Amino acid sequence: MTRRAPTRSLRSPRLLSQTSSTGARRPDAAVVLTLGGIVLLLLGLYFVFFRPALLPEDARFLDRSMAQLQSEIPRLQIWTRRVFWVLGGFMFTSGVLTCYVAVTPFRARTRGSASVVALSGLTSIGAMAAVNVVIDSDFKWLLLAFTVPWVLALALYRLDTRRDRQITGEMATMEIAPRFHEWMHVFRMARTSATVAPLTIEHHSVSVQQ
Repeated sequence: MTRRAPTRSLRSPRLLSQTSSTGARRPDAAVVLTLGGIVLLLLGLYFVFFRPALLPEDARFLDRSMAQLQSEIPRLQIWTRRVFWVLGGFMFTSGVLTCYVAVTPFRARTRGSASVVALSGLTSIGAMAAVNVVIDSDFKWLLLAFTVPWVLALALYRLDTRRDRQITGEMATMEIAPRFHEWMHVFRMARTSATVAPLTIEHHSVSVQQ
C-alpha cells in the first residue's frame, strides 16, 4: 500500500504568498506598520532628550507669557521636564512593541492581531493627534500625518486578507476538479461494468444451452 505524500495546507501564509507573487506588488502591511512603530520610537526619544519643558503653544494655551509662568510657577518647567521623561519612555516602549507585533503576529495574520493594532493605534498616536487638534497645537498636522502608517497598514491588511481568501478558493477548486473527474471516471466504469455483466452472463447461458 503506497503512502500518500503529505499536502500543504491551503491556508499556509507561505504558500499563499508564493501563489500571489505573480500578482501586482504593493507595500507589505507589516512593513508599513513597522514604520509606524519607528515613528513612536523617534517621538519617545524626542520627548526624553529634546522636547523643551515648555513650548510657546503651551504658554499660549495657559494664557500666560513664558516670563509669567516662570515667575508664578518657578518649578513648573522642572516638573514638566520629568513628566516628559515618563511620557517619552512610554512612547519608546510602545514603538518597540508595535515593531515586534508588526513582524510577528500581524505579518502572520494571527487571529485578532488587526484588532489589537487598530486599538493600540487609536489609543496611542491617534489620541495624541486628536488632543493636539483640540488644543490647536502648532504640530497638529504633523501628528495627524503620523497616524497614516496605522490606517494604511490596516487597509493593506484587509486587502491582503481578501486576496488570500480568493486564492484559497481558487486553489480549493483546482484541487477538487481533478478528483471530481476521477470520481466521474470511476462511476462511468462501474456503470459500464454493471451493464456488461448481465449481457456476459446471458451470453454464457445461451452457449451452455446450445
